Amino acid sequence: MNFYLGGLNTFGYHLVNVVIHIINGWLIFWLVLKTLSLSRSGISKLGQDYKNYYEFKTDDRFAWKIAFSVTLIWLIHPVQIQAVTYIVQRLASLSALLCLCSFSLYLSGRLRSDQKKYLFYVLSIFAGLLALGVKQTAVVLPFLIFPYELFFFHESPWKALKKRWWVLVLLGVFLSIMTVVYLGPNFWETLQQSYAQWDFTMWQRLITEARVIIHYISLIALPLPSRLNVDYDFTVSTSLFEPFTTWLSVVAIFTILVYAIVIAHRQPLLSFAILWFFGNLVIESTIIPLDLVYEHRLYLASLGPIAAMTLFVYQKLIVRHKSMGPIVLLIVAIPLAFWTFQRNQLWADPIKIWTDNVKKSPGKARVYANLGEVLGSEGRYEEAAEAFERAIQLAPNYFIAYNNLAVIYLHHQKKYNKAKALLHRALELKPDYPTGYLNLSAVAQRQGNYNEAMRALKKALELDPTNLEAHYNLALYYKRFGDFSKAMEILNRGISYWPAAHLLYLLKGRIYLEINQPTKADAAFRKANVLRPDDPKYVITIRRLNKIWIIY
Repeated sequence: MNFYLGGLNTFGYHLVNVVIHIINGWLIFWLVLKTLSLSRSGISKLGQDYKNYYEFKTDDRFAWKIAFSVTLIWLIHPVQIQAVTYIVQRLASLSALLCLCSFSLYLSGRLRSDQKKYLFYVLSIFAGLLALGVKQTAVVLPFLIFPYELFFFHESPWKALKKRWWVLVLLGVFLSIMTVVYLGPNFWETLQQSYAQWDFTMWQRLITEARVIIHYISLIALPLPSRLNVDYDFTVSTSLFEPFTTWLSVVAIFTILVYAIVIAHRQPLLSFAILWFFGNLVIESTIIPLDLVYEHRLYLASLGPIAAMTLFVYQKLIVRHKSMGPIVLLIVAIPLAFWTFQRNQLWADPIKIWTDNVKKSPGKARVYANLGEVLGSEGRYEEAAEAFERAIQLAPNYFIAYNNLAVIYLHHQKKYNKAKALLHRALELKPDYPTGYLNLSAVAQRQGNYNEAMRALKKALELDPTNLEAHYNLALYYKRFGDFSKAMEILNRGISYWPAAHLLYLLKGRIYLEINQPTKADAAFRKANVLRPDDPKYVITIRRLNKIWIIY
């Protein structure tokens, strides 16, 4: 939708991300407020008249203040930057939006006594399925709703659990189905094979994540910009005692979880806040083979610790000194807002954010490769080449770095033989790398070897049948050699994948002119002009008397 309305203008993408974030904040406020009402009002019974939950009472003012504080801190917290400012991480914020909608719809239905509650339940399931379609981490949603039901709608969670053992069976079936859907019937074998591309084992990842989770908690408590990072170079735990903090982290997490279970009956709010935190991290912070650390994973999870810390402060301090509430909130909110602003200043400049990342992760090749890309995009090719060379030194098998360094040699330093050698090395490391073949075709073209260039483009399309650039360039070669029917065949196939690619229509128009079909050429040029009227590479005009298109 963003691309349709605004193309590649990033303002629209950022605006939508911020709007999603604000809506999430509103949903969190409502959920926290209703949960506080449930906890304060005692145990609710199914079939009871719940209309009072939609009305503010005098003692709701205190609950309102707690909910507002939790929401404000969550909204402005610096750990949310990666999920909101980083455009691609809309996956995290949009999935969170749908999960919160699903949770809110469930709670709205649960608080009703009429038949409309079933409509809310159906809508809740629908929103949950949409969330699952956005990001697989939403699979934890029913595993969070079930303990919420036990904690806040039953006098004893454990007695309720015994009576509802069948729900656990259903949840197990649901998890099994989702596992097969996403990983296939041989899911364990699939997981093992997926670890082949990583430099850690499943066991090493699992115990490393214990330290990662403690790091996450520390970031929520003290999110200084100097501690925040885009791409972490996190030391892998090779055993429970290497590094030494591994077993301490495991013990700490185990203790926290046991504590949450023990206090579930007496302090359901705190217990559920703990379960919310770990539940939202369980997919990406256990055995699934992913990068070890990313701050966007805290987007929803951070609500748990923030709510727990806020409740603690209110219970221990503000209940006795009510005038301290606004003061404490300001003391917390002002530095958080300042740190968020400060960190976003780095995110506003790609070179600054990746330079900062290099300082914090000096041993990670991917960070240097990313810095090289943004340096190259700014025309700083010498510095970009140095960054790619450093990436190759750190990771000699990092095929992307070889490819990107070859691009610098090819397009900006005219070192074609060096570029070709680097691309061959990249393809040795990654034979199914279509971008490598695309760039190899460009080298061949610069060296006048058109047959080799076409072979490379065909290989790129074989590996990636949807590749836009390969379709365009291969069609251009066939046009150059006079095989217009083959060129048209390739262009039409490309348009079937990329119906908004104006360059394909421009090339079709040129071919139609060469084969003396001006009417079809006119239609193709008009289509290209509609799709991209502001293309700086082309100035397209039409002489309406004789229908001749002039393309500069």
